[in-house]
Amino acid sequence: HSIHNGIDSKMWNRQININAKMDVITKLCSSCHLKNRVGEKKLVGELTHPTDKTIMAVDRIPGMDLLPTFNFDGEKINKGKVYCNTCHDLHRWDPSKKEEGPGRNVEGDGSNSFLRVNNTKSELCQECHAKKKFAAGTKHDMKVAAPKSTNAMGQDVERSGICGACHVPHNASDYRLWARVPYVGEDIGTVLCLSCHSKNNVGEKKLVGQFSHPVNVVVNENPKVDGKTKLPLYTDKGIVMPSTGKIICMTCHDVHKWDPVSDDFGDGTLIEGNGSNSFLRKVNDNKGELCTDCHDSKKFVIGTDHDMSVTGINEKNYLGQPVSLSGACGACHSVHNAYIQLKLWGRIPGKNPDDRQMDLMATFCYSCHQSKSIGEAKVPETLFHPPKILVSTVGRGSKGKGSYWPVYNEAGDIVGTGMITCPTCHNVHKWQPDSDKQGINKNIEGDAINSFLRNKGASFSLCTDCHETDAIMRYKYYHIERNRKEHRGTVH
Repeated sequence: HSIHNGIDSKMWNRQININAKMDVITKLCSSCHLKNRVGEKKLVGELTHPTDKTIMAVDRIPGMDLLPTFNFDGEKINKGKVYCNTCHDLHRWDPSKKEEGPGRNVEGDGSNSFLRVNNTKSELCQECHAKKKFAAGTKHDMKVAAPKSTNAMGQDVERSGICGACHVPHNASDYRLWARVPYVGEDIGTVLCLSCHSKNNVGEKKLVGQFSHPVNVVVNENPKVDGKTKLPLYTDKGIVMPSTGKIICMTCHDVHKWDPVSDDFGDGTLIEGNGSNSFLRKVNDNKGELCTDCHDSKKFVIGTDHDMSVTGINEKNYLGQPVSLSGACGACHSVHNAYIQLKLWGRIPGKNPDDRQMDLMATFCYSCHQSKSIGEAKVPETLFHPPKILVSTVGRGSKGKGSYWPVYNEAGDIVGTGMITCPTCHNVHKWQPDSDKQGINKNIEGDAINSFLRNKGASFSLCTDCHETDAIMRYKYYHIERNRKEHRGTVH
């Protein structure tokens, strides 16, 4: 500073670009922290904390106003914007000490470095990003999960602070001020999350597996998706876009909060999660609230015989989880590490006792409805429609509109002309076809108008092609041998 004849605000006396279109604070700081200047070893990098931004009131801790904000001309004002000196007090090396510096050029950390607040426990970050503070004490706190691990700058958590294990304000490696080596992927969730949750990385014990929920797909404007989600959807760069955004890891997971219904920190231990926590955005236990936010029509399985909390509380899925850990949907489907990609099937598919090859959809049903399994009380006398008879569903109604008869190929895909198999006639998520209600949390005996049948009182056009006037009887009593007769033919 010069007492007289300063060349800019603050009586500045170092070389600056007085014509640069930038705020005063940035202009002054960059007079040193710029290439070929005295502070060139401490540059902010291409990806750095944004300045000239207003702090959102929803993010700030009520009553905490430790950090000053400024206007474009560098004047301190209330409800101003964030600039360099919002976080940095350039006249004081250590915010906890009222004394001169050490007298030598030392490398700083989260406790000093001209910061306004000691940040070893991310106190500085939390001043603005209050909602993120609940990561402390959870498995996403490296002090708990991996205290010896380092970020991309080689800093352990003691030096970087809790937030600094994953985010850095300057010289970040990717979006969200990422402080770890990014994973190669298309969307921001894959790039950031898999930088830890991949082989030979700190989160390698929690991998998504070969068969996992699809990401990087449009949801709300996708005709194949059942309903519109209220969960956040994102662009590839991580911007929330409710209508045209895509589903990524952060759609279902809030990485800063272990329990979606508790505003509390973690307890500092590595606990195993379940459907009610595990950094989920919604509780997904016996009601399946998270899954049904997208898969709306599947919510009617809750409380029915296909809800393991009703019929098999100790029954375990392929991953060894009872319904108390997996949630209602997780009893049959696994979001990550599924047994098979199709339907994210999370149980070991069944086999036909007479060794005849079954189509894939039938093996799913038979994973329960077979001897010595949870559904052994409901093993039909006759299991299969003749497999060589191919049926066309073209022009026979559509999903949610009148009569709907999906037919399948051997790989389990719904096709226009294919085989009749179990879900052709059964909607496994809905006990009674004309009732949009969940079950009564009791294992009840079904009849010809419920029992997860797909259609009732609608056109039986698919069946009448072969069975004519007795189609409805054959549909309702299909599994009883005396009501079946051999019908020849290949394509109808």
